[in-house]
Amino acid sequence: MAEAARERAPLKREPWTSRPPRAYSSARVKPRPTVWGIADAFLGVALLLGVLIAGNVDRMPRGVEEFLAVRLSLKNILLLTAFGLAWPGVLWACGLYDPTRLREGRGEWPRLIMASAVACLLAMVFPLTSRSGAARPIHALLFAVLVAPSAAAMRAGARTVRRLTRSRAERNAVIVGSGPRACASYLELCRTQQARYHILGFIDDAAGSPPASAFMQSLGALNDLELVLTQYVVDEVRITLPLKSRYDAFERAIATCERVGVEFSYPSDAFQHALTRPRLSNAEGRSTVTATPAPDDEDLALKRAFDLAVASAMLILLSLPMVLIAVAVKLTSRGPVLFAQERFGKNKRLFRMYKFRSMHLDAEETLRGDPTLYAEYARNNFKLPDHKDPRVTLVGPFLRKTSLDELPQLWNVLCGDMSIVGPRPIVPAEVGQYGASASLLLALKPGLTSMWVVEGRSSVGYPRRADLELKYIRDWSLLRDLWIIVRTIPAVFRGRGAH
Repeated sequence: MAEAARERAPLKREPWTSRPPRAYSSARVKPRPTVWGIADAFLGVALLLGVLIAGNVDRMPRGVEEFLAVRLSLKNILLLTAFGLAWPGVLWACGLYDPTRLREGRGEWPRLIMASAVACLLAMVFPLTSRSGAARPIHALLFAVLVAPSAAAMRAGARTVRRLTRSRAERNAVIVGSGPRACASYLELCRTQQARYHILGFIDDAAGSPPASAFMQSLGALNDLELVLTQYVVDEVRITLPLKSRYDAFERAIATCERVGVEFSYPSDAFQHALTRPRLSNAEGRSTVTATPAPDDEDLALKRAFDLAVASAMLILLSLPMVLIAVAVKLTSRGPVLFAQERFGKNKRLFRMYKFRSMHLDAEETLRGDPTLYAEYARNNFKLPDHKDPRVTLVGPFLRKTSLDELPQLWNVLCGDMSIVGPRPIVPAEVGQYGASASLLLALKPGLTSMWVVEGRSSVGYPRRADLELKYIRDWSLLRDLWIIVRTIPAVFRGRGAH
């Protein structure tokens, strides 16, 4: 067997006692979030000051002496300091100091956009507290527009410098397996920027000409793995055997690598998940893979921070219109201003959803007491056109057409029962429309707006409504949420399907 191994092709053979090159030593150095926090604090304060100065060029002192004579008030110094401390905190809450994200930049832009929206609200403190009028709301908006690309450019520049200055020693690898996964691993290792790989070849018991032979040479059967690892300098073994059909061989390859003392790895997607998101967790020293239809906790935390910021801002800005709507509801019909109804929330937990009341107090009795009316109500996706609905109050059609009756749901968002964007909250009677996928629908919090809203609301019936909501959950992303919010504004003005 040793003779056969020596006769094999022109492998780069070195004495087994030689120290293997460790190309990952530099690639595995994690960026330091503390350093990034300081850099982001300086960037945020400098950019905000730059916007304020550019917006007040006509008020700037003329000449060096006048400029040096300018005095900053203690209030402005404290506000700038507080902003410099808060901005890195916003970036941290948005997951932008995750070492992998800092190193690779994946999923950076959606989080920067979210962070800039929150930063806009923080920067509004300056115009709200400005007595001279030097700081105006437009300055906060301009800062929010500029801070995301500025932070992205700083991160991209740091990654470029690190990539250009990083030493890339060659790293020898052996692939165990010869099927499509082996070919995919070969291409992945060749493309990686973290190290320069030299693929020695593959090892497998496969007969004939397996797919891997088109990319690399065969080093023998699985029984030869230990001999190859001891005869050649091997830094890493990538195991790509199919886990289900060759579990014993998979275990044997791991045991060989452990015995010889060679680093090994295998794909994290050993089990295929079509509709769920697997993630690795560790508890009490035991690692587990959890597959869930919901997004990662980090993304959900970011979604929650966005919900809190938007709901708080909207409640403040719309407080006066909401008071006027409450007065109109009270003056035109008998009963409470708000209508509360139990809806299904996340994981099928019931919560009380609030709306401005647009129907009379005896609406439920009126509906149940007329079998023909109720049959039409159920047939039309649990809705009735306003001109056929005897339950609607005098101001009800206007509130429903403009979606103003939905504004109290901002309180549900603040309480954590709902989100700004999500599937529409459904009543228990509607669960049957989703069949076995009802639990998937309830994997996320219901939303104030949704795909159903932007596609036409009540004009979109089942089963298309169910398809839209379930597709949203399966393909969820922060960018999709932002796109739905942008589309909601013209959808509300059009009023299509709003009744």
